Amino acid sequence: YLIIPSSNTNTIQSELDSLIAWSKQSNLSLNLNKSFELIIHNSHKKITLPPAHTSITRTDQLKILGVTFTSKLNVAPHIQHIITKGFQTFHALKTLRSHGLRGTNLFDVTEALIVSHIKYAAPSWSGFATRQQLQQLQSLINKLIRLQYLPSSYPNITNIFNTLDSRLFNKIESNTNHVMHHLLPSIKTHIHNLRQRKHKYDITTYSTLQNKTFIPRHLQFITNN
Repeated sequence: YLIIPSSNTNTIQSELDSLIAWSKQSNLSLNLNKSFELIIHNSHKKITLPPAHTSITRTDQLKILGVTFTSKLNVAPHIQHIITKGFQTFHALKTLRSHGLRGTNLFDVTEALIVSHIKYAAPSWSGFATRQQLQQLQSLINKLIRLQYLPSSYPNITNIFNTLDSRLFNKIESNTNHVMHHLLPSIKTHIHNLRQRKHKYDITTYSTLQNKTFIPRHLQFITNN
């Protein structure tokens, strides 16, 4: 993946040339006909898009490491794919249960075949999901519980995502060599320590879009809970 900020759109061709040169030096081949360009922009602002590259197809959505984002950072296609795949798996679960699979074993299979797709890379995209999209995912979980493919005590979609966020944040925070550790905000210093604080970071003012990304979103969650 080649990421070019809007301030450097005039360097797109030189960036591609460098990538092609690197590919050749590494005995690789960059097929531009199978490459795609996605321009991410604010849906509430009118912008003038740069001219399309002659050899690269411009698209409105792109699957990035298994997660589909649109040019407006909408995850509707990704969520719809999860839901469609989930319902397509119901027949397989029904067949397995008819052959005697029950209880914890059936729950584990459901977790592997359906819930794993919901959890996959969730910290990267869950913040961009709308309330309606979250409800669609919850409806899928509810049906799995109703049909006894998951236990009645299974957590709701919000708790699932919060748990995954906390797990990843703890790994980032505790490992200075983590690839995302440098993205943590600066540590806030206090003259007085009269009460225990929920976290040690200085939360700066983020834009609405930035607040949907993983670290700002999780710090806000910690602050509010």
